[in-house]
Amino acid sequence: MPAATKTTKTDTAENFVGSVFKFSISTFANMGIYALVFLLTNFFVSNETLGKVALFNDYTAIFMNIAILGLDQALMRFYHEPPNKLSSGGLFRHCVYFSGSLLLFCAFMGSTLFLNPLYKGIGFGGVGTWVIPLMFLNAGFYLVARYFNVLFRMEMKVVAYTAQSILMQVFLKLFYMVGAFFENPETAMILCSALGLGLFAIALIIIRRKMLKPQKSEFTPAAYKTILPFGAATAPTSVFVALNGGLPKSIITSLTVGPAGAAAAATGIYTYAFQLSSIVAMVQGGFAAFWTPYVYANYKTHQERILKVHDFINFIILVFFCLLVAFEDIIFLILSNYSGSKVLFPLLMLSAVFNILCETTVQGNALSRRPILDTIGMGIGVATNVLLCFLLIPRFALIGAAVAIVAGNGAAYLFRTVCAQRLYRTIRKPAKTALALAVAGLVAAFGTLFTAQFLLKLLASFVGIGIYCLMYRQELKRCWGIGISILKGILKRKKT
Repeated sequence: MPAATKTTKTDTAENFVGSVFKFSISTFANMGIYALVFLLTNFFVSNETLGKVALFNDYTAIFMNIAILGLDQALMRFYHEPPNKLSSGGLFRHCVYFSGSLLLFCAFMGSTLFLNPLYKGIGFGGVGTWVIPLMFLNAGFYLVARYFNVLFRMEMKVVAYTAQSILMQVFLKLFYMVGAFFENPETAMILCSALGLGLFAIALIIIRRKMLKPQKSEFTPAAYKTILPFGAATAPTSVFVALNGGLPKSIITSLTVGPAGAAAAATGIYTYAFQLSSIVAMVQGGFAAFWTPYVYANYKTHQERILKVHDFINFIILVFFCLLVAFEDIIFLILSNYSGSKVLFPLLMLSAVFNILCETTVQGNALSRRPILDTIGMGIGVATNVLLCFLLIPRFALIGAAVAIVAGNGAAYLFRTVCAQRLYRTIRKPAKTALALAVAGLVAAFGTLFTAQFLLKLLASFVGIGIYCLMYRQELKRCWGIGISILKGILKRKKT
């Protein structure tokens, strides 16, 4: 285990929080974008339309993650340590051109030999087979946007990263809503999704065209001996994350029985709850962007801080989760057209919590260059999710799908975390973390079982918050102290 070092005067907790805050600017903007999307969807998009558009966006992400082959993760891991005397820019070009070539091959095969199987398997219904080639094109746009997002993040260019992250969310999550106001909203929203992301990707290429200019001297097979094995080992993890979002919707579409449109409507209700559950992730959006590069750069010297940060993140995320369960009735009072999603909301938020908390528990797998452990863990999660979907949806409908993804994400979290802690410790007290997650599970169960009982949910949620404040009382005191210190610093600068 690497030895920890003392924190210097220029490396205080306040400065650390300030660095995280810089990367959180886009998070606050994204909150506004998400809020606008949920409101527009609630008032202008039917369940059936949302279900089909969600399939397009989800499988765009799946195809992109397959083609990128984990090289976005390799770019992050080796950006500061490029192999075979490559520059960081050379490493970027290696990754982009390899992934782009692979996507072109997948697009050709998917749009010819596998066109009909893909169309039927995804469950688009009456949209038309033209949607498959368009999905691959959209995946290409997403691939470009993803690589530049990683590049700005690793360059620590806060302004560029913030602007790119905000615009990326606009074109991924918001721009396609323009299509909701056309006569055929399903087709229009799908076309707008590809148009917006395409314009964004082209703009990024033009702005950073020098970064993409090939250098013949850089392209040597030796470089791929390092980045491809790492990328290939991490690739399934990203693919599995995308599949966790897309496969349940396809399964819901295939297993739901009823009148015409019932399957798409059920998919839309699940989609809305799934997307809404992502608001719990917004609390740590900026932290996640900052944390991975920070750990890669400082894991040998700042392990003590890394241990502390795990408890802080657990405390903040789990308290916020309880607050959302407590006041979900207010959220769905505003979003009343999708009130059918309320019963799923606590469970889907819990599934998101498992993914979020991995930010501080699984770095050991990548640091030890054993990303295959993350791959296995995510594979276990997806397999659990899919199996339980087939078993539970026929009997419990959408609640069964929600339970399935909670179980899948929980299994993935457990496997990845246990493996990673053996390689690099980031959890000081495993029993404390386990108890905290158990409390979250009970709060989510109350939220689902007593959906219509506001006072019972409120009581259960505040009991959970009380338990967390007792368990993490040192972190609570420290958060308060840091907040007061930062506030005093701001007031002092204003006076001067």
